[in-house]
Amino acid sequence: MSFYWLHRSGSSRPKDGKKKAHDATVLKRAEIETLRQGAAKGQKVLFAWDKACIDYPNWARLKRSGIYFITREKSNSALKTLSIDLFDPHDSRNAGIQSDVLVGGATGETLRRVIYRDPRDGQSYTFLTNELTLPAWAIALAYKHRWVIEKVFDELKNKMAETKSWASGETAKRSHAIFACLAHNLSLLMEETIRREAGIEDEVEARRNEIRQRTRTNREGRALAETGDFIQRAVRRATQRTVRFIRWLRVWLYREAPWSEALARIARVWSTNP
Repeated sequence: MSFYWLHRSGSSRPKDGKKKAHDATVLKRAEIETLRQGAAKGQKVLFAWDKACIDYPNWARLKRSGIYFITREKSNSALKTLSIDLFDPHDSRNAGIQSDVLVGGATGETLRRVIYRDPRDGQSYTFLTNELTLPAWAIALAYKHRWVIEKVFDELKNKMAETKSWASGETAKRSHAIFACLAHNLSLLMEETIRREAGIEDEVEARRNEIRQRTRTNREGRALAETGDFIQRAVRRATQRTVRFIRWLRVWLYREAPWSEALARIARVWSTNP
């Protein structure tokens, strides 16, 4: 199972009548220690960020602290190519990589542009990063899983009903965000513990995933072809917690009953033959 734990980086403190602050502003306010999320000294931290948050000077500042970024390139970036292709075409993991070059712009920072073509539907994706040492396939793979992480926010809003802050104060917002992160992370760990220690699997969701795999489409509704592409198959996707699991968790957290009884119930909930 792939784990994506939720971590609070900062709070939105809008000014000048705006409803919320821009993500790049929140990023600038965040402390270095917060962004490093406990990573050991000398260990790199790579953020897959929205393309609206491109800020090359800030990227350069944070890079000195071992914090790197990867994002989609904007159509008006006007970056100039500075090198020949850097990726190894003989490495099978680079299947789908079209280009991997160094680029630069008016601000003087050297960046890297990786272009990946998804063999399932032929759609191309252009990534920018200030990480210059990872192989091209690793850059494409890292950003691919950003969409998986985005699914967590949908889970919080629609399944856990966390749609707005408890209050307008900074302390209340911070506390709410931390508790939301804890609730997600603990539910993820609980689900994995049940699978690992009790040997109970969500058969219903597994069957649904099999059906989805046979009828997969992209965001435009085009069918996705089967492929052996390493980038598409390297890491198992971390799915959302299902409504069935969240409802079970809510009920049995407050019910005074043996753990064996709670496990028996989730086994019935997850079974295709209850």
